[in-house]
Amino acid sequence: MKPKIALFHFFLKKDGKGGAEKMFLDIKEHFGMDFWTGGIDLGGWGQDLVKTDIFASRLWNSKGKVFYLHKESKIPIWRLIKRQLNFLFSSKIKQLRKYDIVIFNFTGIFFVPQRLGKKVYKIGYCNTPPRVFTDQLSKVKENYPIIIRPVIDIFASTVMFFWKKSFEAVDLKIANSENIKNRILKYTGVEVDKVIWPPVDVDNFKFIGQKDYYISYARLEDAKRIRLVVEAFAKMPDKKLIICSSGPLKDWLINEIKVKKLNNIVYKGIVSNDTLYELVGNCIAGIYLPKDEDAGMTQCEIMAAGKPVIGVAEGGLLETIVDEKHGVLLKSNPALDDVIQAVQAMTVEKSLTFRKNCEKQAQQFSKQAFLQKIEQIIQERPKN
Repeated sequence: MKPKIALFHFFLKKDGKGGAEKMFLDIKEHFGMDFWTGGIDLGGWGQDLVKTDIFASRLWNSKGKVFYLHKESKIPIWRLIKRQLNFLFSSKIKQLRKYDIVIFNFTGIFFVPQRLGKKVYKIGYCNTPPRVFTDQLSKVKENYPIIIRPVIDIFASTVMFFWKKSFEAVDLKIANSENIKNRILKYTGVEVDKVIWPPVDVDNFKFIGQKDYYISYARLEDAKRIRLVVEAFAKMPDKKLIICSSGPLKDWLINEIKVKKLNNIVYKGIVSNDTLYELVGNCIAGIYLPKDEDAGMTQCEIMAAGKPVIGVAEGGLLETIVDEKHGVLLKSNPALDDVIQAVQAMTVEKSLTFRKNCEKQAQQFSKQAFLQKIEQIIQERPKN
C-alpha cells in the first residue's frame, strides 16, 4: 500500500517564485502529492492565474490537492507574526496527522513538526537556515545604531533556538548542498543526515544557437548582485543583456533602464518555460553572481544548455562550476571591473569551447536523479 504523503512549503509570497518553489512543484507533479503551505498570497498564486502564470499553473493544475493555513497579510509586520501564529495554533495542522509522511521545505521557523506526533514520518529538506539570523546577521546589524545591536543579537538567538528545535523534530534531515550542510552545523550544531542537490531541468535546457546577448534570470534582489550586473552592462553599451525574472528590485530595474536609457538591457519579467528555454539556448553566456548561494539551480540550467556561466567563487557555485571548464568564476565579492572584464572576454567563439563540458556537468544535477533519491528515501523510511 502506497504511503500518503504531503509536502509543506513555508509560505508562497507574490514575488517568491524561485528555485525552492520549483523544487517542491517538481515533487508535487511527479508524485501527485498534496501541497500545503503556511501563508499564500493569492495575488501571485491564485487559481485565477493558472492561464497566465506558470508557477500558479503548476501549483493548481497538477495532481494532488492544495491547502493553506491562511492568506498572507498585506501589512509587513503583521504578516510575519501571522505566519508564526498559524504554525503554532492553526487547527488545520491536525489534518497533517492523516499522512504517513510529511516533507517540509525548511526555510523558516515552523513549530509544525512538533505538532504532528511520532506516527508521521517527518522529512526536513533545508535550502538554508534563515540567513538574516545566521551568515547575514553582521551585515543586517550595520543598518542599526550600535545601542540596538545587542537586542538584535538576542532576537536572532531566539529565532535560531526555535528554528533548531523545529529542525531537530524531523526524522530525516536533508541539506541541499555541502555548503548548507556546513552552514547548518556552524550555526546550530545540528548534523544533517543526507545531502541531496535540488532538481535541475536539464532535459529542456538545450543548446540551440548563439545570438548576440547574455542572460540573467536570477531573482531581482540584492542577494543576487543584480545591481552590480546592471551597472556593468551600463558601462558596456555594445553588450546586450536580457533579464527575465522578478523580485523586490523590479521597480528599481525598470526605472534604472528608463532613466539611464540603457537600451542594451532588455527586461522581460517572468517568462514562460518555453521562452526561457529558447532565451538560454540562444545566449552567449549566463550571468549568475549570487552572494554565497545556498546551492543554486540557475547555473546548472545554463550549463545544461551548453552555455558557460559567468559566476562567482562562493557557495554552491563552487560545487558545480570548475573555473575555465564550465565558465568563469569571479573572485569572492567581485568588483565592477571583474564583471566587465569577464563579459568582454566571453566572446561567441570562446563560449563555444565550453559547450561539451557544460552539458556533461549538468547531468549530475538532473531532475530525474533528484526524484530517484526522494523515491528511495520514501521506500526506505521506517514502517510504524
